[in-house]
Amino acid sequence: MQRATGRALSLDGPIHITRSLDPWIEVSRVRLANLPGGSRSYMVRMDRIRAQVSLLALLRQRIEITHLELTGPNILLEEVRGQPNWLFQSTGTAPAPANASANAPANAPANAHAGASIPGWFHPKLRIRHLQIVNGMITSRLPARTNVIGIRKLDVTHPRDDAPFDLTSTLVYSDFAPFDLALTAAPTGKLAAPWRTTIHFSAFDAHADATGTMTLGGNYDLAVTAAAPALEALNALLPSMHLPPLHDFSFETHISNGPVRGDLPVVGQTKLHIGSADLTRIVAGLTLGTVDATLDKAGGTARVKGQGHYEKEPFSLTGAAGVPEHLDGPSTVPVTLATTALATDPARLHLEGKLSLDTTTFAGLVAQVKLDTPKLARLRPLISPALPALADAHFTGGVSLPADLKTLGISGARLTASAGDLAGSASFGLGGGVAVKARLTSTRLDLDALLKAVGLGIAPAAPTAPTGSAGPVFSHNDLSFWASLRGPDIDVSGDVGTLTFQGQSWQKVGLIVRLRNGHLVLDRMQAALAGGAVEGSLTVDAARKTPTMHLVLHAPDVPVALLVRRAGLPGPASGALRVNADLSAAGASAHALAGSLAGSFSATMGGGSISNQALLDLAGASLKALNITVPREGETGIRCFGVVGTVSRGVARLSTVALNSTYLQLHGHGEVDLGQETLALKLRPLARVSGSSVSVPVVVNGPFRAVKGQLDAGALQKAGILLDALFGGDKSKTCAENGLRSVPG
Repeated sequence: MQRATGRALSLDGPIHITRSLDPWIEVSRVRLANLPGGSRSYMVRMDRIRAQVSLLALLRQRIEITHLELTGPNILLEEVRGQPNWLFQSTGTAPAPANASANAPANAPANAHAGASIPGWFHPKLRIRHLQIVNGMITSRLPARTNVIGIRKLDVTHPRDDAPFDLTSTLVYSDFAPFDLALTAAPTGKLAAPWRTTIHFSAFDAHADATGTMTLGGNYDLAVTAAAPALEALNALLPSMHLPPLHDFSFETHISNGPVRGDLPVVGQTKLHIGSADLTRIVAGLTLGTVDATLDKAGGTARVKGQGHYEKEPFSLTGAAGVPEHLDGPSTVPVTLATTALATDPARLHLEGKLSLDTTTFAGLVAQVKLDTPKLARLRPLISPALPALADAHFTGGVSLPADLKTLGISGARLTASAGDLAGSASFGLGGGVAVKARLTSTRLDLDALLKAVGLGIAPAAPTAPTGSAGPVFSHNDLSFWASLRGPDIDVSGDVGTLTFQGQSWQKVGLIVRLRNGHLVLDRMQAALAGGAVEGSLTVDAARKTPTMHLVLHAPDVPVALLVRRAGLPGPASGALRVNADLSAAGASAHALAGSLAGSFSATMGGGSISNQALLDLAGASLKALNITVPREGETGIRCFGVVGTVSRGVARLSTVALNSTYLQLHGHGEVDLGQETLALKLRPLARVSGSSVSVPVVVNGPFRAVKGQLDAGALQKAGILLDALFGGDKSKTCAENGLRSVPG
């Protein structure tokens, strides 16, 4: 055996030999040595060998085994220092026996030693005519990858030297379902020359056939055809393949070996067809109709054309991608894709770029994308439920996806839609939490329409609850706002030429938003208004056990209409309000925030108007106490208005409360306790008494939901009021005396 293979054979069990011209030899516990330096000392280990040897063939210097039965073989195929261990080399010498003399003559022939059982002139050739293997295992440990195949049974026949080898087998990966493999190979020359080969595979009504040439060294060049009525059935052979449910599947291809033994094949001209596929278990709602793909040549371009449905919406696609000649290892190939989705108002997507692969695994994508759709919201089932409901959306820009698919990068992008336009770069996290980083500019943006499109439309505040309503004004429940800040990671800056918000137009708007680990910073809030620039900042720390916030705002020209609308007051409004605030608060609920508010504030205006109904909602208590009748229809002109004060621990001390309007003039001061939800104001409205204007003290106090106004009889006797009236009346403080701007009227 060593002469024939160059390997030592160890027989560790008993030997049985029958008496015959074709005797049977049976041995147990057999090992055939591996190449020196292999991963284990033996290449083959077998529980039992039964061999029938032809004695007549020995006379012709051939070892001919007519039948060879191997039970429980464990075979290792590997490369050792670049040499395949399954290629044997005859040594032409017999092994020295264990008792060979160390003092043998130096000129003695290498094979002429004491006890030699085979004469030196005998150079046998090994022939195996029939090989049968049962319950075996082959481990293929090659540079590219390792595979383990179990052998249920295997039969090889080679009746004569010039006849082909015929192999039939039932094989299995691990303990999964078996498959049948048959092979016929005929030599074209010497043993190392290519063999004409035909291979047939079958399992679960699927079959594959390959014809071409193979060599014992592992080279192959084969034309392959295959078909499977249900490709997913083959997962029973090896579940880790995760074959998708492709039906009426067929392909034709040409494959050959790569430069490294055991690597993936070089794929040549190919045609692939899919009749249908239900992929809902892989991607919910996705089904495919007919899909055809072709590859023009090895290392060429694969083209695909198909159709399907996603969430019952039809789509079609065409695409092309380069296929690396050698699939193992990293590579980058060009890719294009064009899809049309939706039967009515179709959306069209075009992608062109470069796809990175690492041994057929996705390793990244960099591409230019163009998307046009009349109604972006209709693509939510296809892409993401977070898509905004924008109309006439057109997007162009660069898109990048890394190998881990954790982020989506957008560069040099421009989006135009009915709500406005956006341009810039951004990245979006595709992992567990929200992660957004963006630098954006816009010439025109309707923020009302955009917020509504993403489902965040800001509705006007609910009308003030009527007097006597139950429950607090500020809720004691923890705000969900805090939890929403603890997950996202956001770094966004934007500049907008014209921003529409709450029906008002704002010019040259700038904003920087940073949010990380519950820390929110709006460190640049600015907008250009007619009276000057609005500037402000907001910091929020939601990571604390007791969240905190700090607001600084300087706004010389805030539209009154915006505030009226946000307060839920009825009717139109005009004019601009000057607002200055530096306020801090801490607490988990709106009640706690209100009760901890501290800082300073002022809100003043020099002219404008509100509806009469809004005036009644705001100053109804004072008007009722003074018996001033204001019609519900019409508008109230405002010559000046002002509220100035400081707040500490939720108690606001108002040093100035002033109003000069069509129906009411007043000035005063007081306190508002936001924590207890009560107020106490002492106002001096200007009333009409006996035909003259009289400044009448009025106290407005009580809980927020039951505010009452009454004459302050203790501060000014009724006689004094009448007396003042008889002597020409009184005058209210002017706007200037209250330090406020005013307009004539």
